Amino acid sequence: MSAAIIGAGMSGLSLAVALAERGIEVDVYEAAEAPPRERTFCGFEVELHPFSDLIGHRWTRVAVATDEGEAHSFLTMHPYAMIEGSAFVDDALSRLGGARLHFGRSVTPDDLDADLVFDSRPIPAPAGTLLQVFRGRFVRTARPVFDPRQAMLMDFRVDQSRGVHFLYVLPTSDTEALVEDTYFTRETITDADFERCLDEALAPLGPLEVTGTEGGVIPMSTEPLAPSPERVTRIGIAGGMAKPSTGYAFAFAQRHAQAIAEALAEGEPPPTTVRSERDRLLDAIFLARLDAEPTRAPELFHRLFDRVNADSLARFLMEAASTSDLLAVMRSLPAGPFTLEAMKVLTRSLKRRVGMP
Repeated sequence: MSAAIIGAGMSGLSLAVALAERGIEVDVYEAAEAPPRERTFCGFEVELHPFSDLIGHRWTRVAVATDEGEAHSFLTMHPYAMIEGSAFVDDALSRLGGARLHFGRSVTPDDLDADLVFDSRPIPAPAGTLLQVFRGRFVRTARPVFDPRQAMLMDFRVDQSRGVHFLYVLPTSDTEALVEDTYFTRETITDADFERCLDEALAPLGPLEVTGTEGGVIPMSTEPLAPSPERVTRIGIAGGMAKPSTGYAFAFAQRHAQAIAEALAEGEPPPTTVRSERDRLLDAIFLARLDAEPTRAPELFHRLFDRVNADSLARFLMEAASTSDLLAVMRSLPAGPFTLEAMKVLTRSLKRRVGMP
């Protein structure tokens, strides 16, 4: 059996490592001359994965801020964790064993004669899809201004007129942090919009140096993916491994890579997903509520982080929730609006299953 991976980004390299460590030979094709390094990979640490040793910083305190105040959560079991892109790429490349790397090669599945093709190329989002759009700066200040023990996951004290909008601050020392500007929106957010907001946010910090930047776009859709061509399995964001309601992708890509490698090692077909129908429906309900009243987003996220045990919420957001975790989350949110949204989502899902319009 021959296997090929299109794309040497996070999901492609993660799968290549998982296959190599099980002695499965694979060719990896990447259109660029080198793997992308200008990204960070974050999420709550609810499980070990093949790159856990690369975690560069952990936060046991997280916060959400609105005009009404701040909600602070303390994580005792599942800290918020970050892996830097360069560390990930260097480690992955060192563990590829007999994998064959083909950089500067732009290919499609039709160009390859492999028995199995794993495709991480982005799929254009349908018109009208809600998007998570973000730009960030890695900064170093001249004086101590950050608390490296606490991550500000969502600071909604910014303009909310163009969709759900918040700042995201991850300090790695008292003078260094990643400061990111993020929207959940259907509008076009220009580079100038991001630069203006980041300039305003960073101005009170005094003199600083920008040591790097990152940015991206993640579709926030829970619609089922179109079927892949025969012998092709989509991975990464293209395979639905970015959680639509949060954008977290790294942990899900690791789960998918391990599941694929285990299936192939046992002579089984590769699974197309590791995300459950339950979690897809919960995402759909939450996103529908945000879409119906985006101005309520600051309140909803504040309630979650203020009323739910931090470790329970971490498991919920990383799709590792127990029944008691799920019930705690449900109790924290307004029952009426979410019940109505759940009925709508479940009705649409049922109609789709039976082929009704």
